[in-house]
Amino acid sequence: MAVSAATTAADSDTHVETLIVTAQKRAENVQNVPISIEVVRGEQINDLGVRRFEDLAKYVPNLTVQPTPGANQIYIRGIGSGAQNFAFEQDVSLYIDGVYAGRNRQFMSPFFDVERVEVLRGPQGALLGKNTAAGAISIISAQPTSVAKAGVDVQTLFGRAGIDASAFVSGPLTEALSGRLAVKFIRQDGYVHNRYTGQDVPREEDNLVRGILRYQPSDSFNISAKVEYTDYTVKGTQAIAIFPGSTDFQRAQKNAQPPFGVPESDHTESWNGVVTANYRAGDFTLTSLTGYSTYNALKFTAAGSDVPELWLSRQVEKFDQTSQEVRLLSPTGRTFEFIVGGYVDESTFKTQFDTLYTIFVAGHTNQLFDQNTHTWSIFGQGVANLGDRFRVLGSLRYSSERKRATYDAITISGIPLNAPRSIAGSRGESNLDPSVTLQYRPWKHVMLYATYAQGSKAGGFVSNTGNVTPATFEFSGEHSTNYEVGLKSTLLRGAALSTSRRSIPSSRTFKSATTSRSSVWLSETPDRRRPGESKPPSP
Repeated sequence: MAVSAATTAADSDTHVETLIVTAQKRAENVQNVPISIEVVRGEQINDLGVRRFEDLAKYVPNLTVQPTPGANQIYIRGIGSGAQNFAFEQDVSLYIDGVYAGRNRQFMSPFFDVERVEVLRGPQGALLGKNTAAGAISIISAQPTSVAKAGVDVQTLFGRAGIDASAFVSGPLTEALSGRLAVKFIRQDGYVHNRYTGQDVPREEDNLVRGILRYQPSDSFNISAKVEYTDYTVKGTQAIAIFPGSTDFQRAQKNAQPPFGVPESDHTESWNGVVTANYRAGDFTLTSLTGYSTYNALKFTAAGSDVPELWLSRQVEKFDQTSQEVRLLSPTGRTFEFIVGGYVDESTFKTQFDTLYTIFVAGHTNQLFDQNTHTWSIFGQGVANLGDRFRVLGSLRYSSERKRATYDAITISGIPLNAPRSIAGSRGESNLDPSVTLQYRPWKHVMLYATYAQGSKAGGFVSNTGNVTPATFEFSGEHSTNYEVGLKSTLLRGAALSTSRRSIPSSRTFKSATTSRSSVWLSETPDRRRPGESKPPSP
């Protein structure tokens, strides 16, 4: 989604900030984009202390995040995916510098040295594609600068004692080459006292480093490469068993033994990279975006938070993804404008769910899951500018996805809680996601739009449910339909008024009831709340 960097300017007539976004794969003024979109700038992210998705949700209307042992559950307008199945991909897709990330562990600390965050409400399947049935979140990293810059930020954390420190250096290396290097580390104490170990948990340790190089030998060509490394560890869990005369979580305690002598912990190590190239041939721009993402995760958890602890789960995840997108953009300002492109990705996802227990019976079991996914799609958008005030936008994406998976339940010793079994499956499906928007500008600072859009998410397989059978191993895909009317006006300091309705049918394994709602919110105004202030309540 990276076509150009965002800029901020002042409108001389209204004195309202102009925010440039790339939600439609072009650099556009957010007030001209017929999408319900929230933009949070990098300086706001830093001022508000946003480090995780649950922090961002405090300041973005209609965005809800529920942390779970498996992964964060992200919802936009009440629509999202559960995290009980570790192989389940989100209904709200995440894009980091244009690279699709369907799993939270790919980017454990995404709000680090960012230029801006774009939260897009409603299906975005036509242009963004994969798994955007509920919406999408696009995060754009801060880019190399044309002049030398450097900065250091150290924050002392008080609620949970700790430190959050970051630094960056950016600037030209040669006439045509510039770079940016950023680092960050976080150390944060726990808030639940464990009487057995004498420690406060969960304790957090986070180490990040990102490097970006940008080469621009001419006005018609530029290429950038980004590499990012994250090492994220949480020691202990917040599971509580004792409330000493209070329901105040800050005073909660636990008396928990490390299960079978193994301390509870959650560790993720990830590498992510992207190479983006733009070539301008006349008035047309050809963009190539090549992405790579991988992570290894290891998590030890107990069940009872007690003494003796009778249950130990060891969860291992390994993920690799390679993707490629190519697109062609026509010039703007003409009667007809267009974007056409293609996308392909390959990924592997493996889990091992090892369980040791002496709770009712004694035993040691293991669940192994292995999945391979191949996805390809072609997409396009056409824009007809019918005079100065009215335009019609039509978008369409055809996508095909193939998945193969195996599941093995193994008894290592003792009495199994579920019968041993081996299951294999394969599935393929194709989806067509259209979008049509009518956009009208009755006055200079007022824009009205009406949109019909469809989104989809491919089905898959169950990875970590002990009682899965061949009949329940596979689950079907999801489809959503969105009707929306909106108004954007700088006279209202960038407010957007939208009403929408959407439905997602139930899948075979994870049931999500059909949902219908109407919502009204002010969404386009840049967030000027200070740290500690809460967002307006979501409808």
